[in-house]
Amino acid sequence: MRALDRGARRLSLAPLEGKRLYQATLAGDLLANTLYYAIAARTRHPVRTGLVLGAAAGIGALLLPPVMGLGRPPHIESRANRVMTVAWYTIGGLVAGAAGRALASRPPGRAIAA
Repeated sequence: MRALDRGARRLSLAPLEGKRLYQATLAGDLLANTLYYAIAARTRHPVRTGLVLGAAAGIGALLLPPVMGLGRPPHIESRANRVMTVAWYTIGGLVAGAAGRALASRPPGRAIAA
């Protein structure tokens, strides 16, 4: 939310607030993560690539905000929070890789069973 707010201000746009800021941030995060993790599905080893992408994203979530001028991530002083941040991103990468592998192994034109 800090990045979106700061970007709007730098572009001289009216900053979003409250629920609209949260919704815009959530939509942007969903789009960015979809594009990022889709990389795993397009590789020879999607699960391994997903693992690496997820771990890199988790570490980046902890280290990059101060470098980007966004301040410290919330609750970064908690070791458990740092570990869980990296773990959740890594799990996301593994799931994306597994989904990519499952989709690549199905015959063309065949629907995915619900």
